[in-house]
Amino acid sequence: MRLHTEQERDRCTAARRLSAAAALAVSLLALSCTVGTRQETSALGWIDDSTYVVEAAGLAAGPASNREAARKSARESAVAAARKIARERFVGERIGAGFDSGQRYVAEVLGPLIDRGEVIRETWEGDGACQVRYRVSSPGLKDRLLRMSPRGGEAP
Repeated sequence: MRLHTEQERDRCTAARRLSAAAALAVSLLALSCTVGTRQETSALGWIDDSTYVVEAAGLAAGPASNREAARKSARESAVAAARKIARERFVGERIGAGFDSGQRYVAEVLGPLIDRGEVIRETWEGDGACQVRYRVSSPGLKDRLLRMSPRGGEAP
């Protein structure tokens, strides 16, 4: 049995502490990355008063001649579905706020904003199915949706 000198024990202790500190740092880094990703990608609906996020899926229009064409078709279908979902939800929110109908207002006033939205995430199932997370963002979006009537007056 070998007895360790005090200097060897100190080196071993320092090495263990360094390893523990490194392991803790890596764990914290991994946790912060995971938490940040979940917060950014899991929220749907109103993120804040200026940002609304929806999710939709789309399929390729038909048999495509190649992989790229199939993926393009599926993505376009998913984006069109996301825009439709956003319009329907905005109309529903206006009706829920007491307006008779929100279709015309949403189409005329918010439609261009919806169309300029952006895909913030896309996932694929093979080459023919795409799921997108779509963000509509504009300063004061929620206020414009819920407070203004098609003629510019206040909500009832």
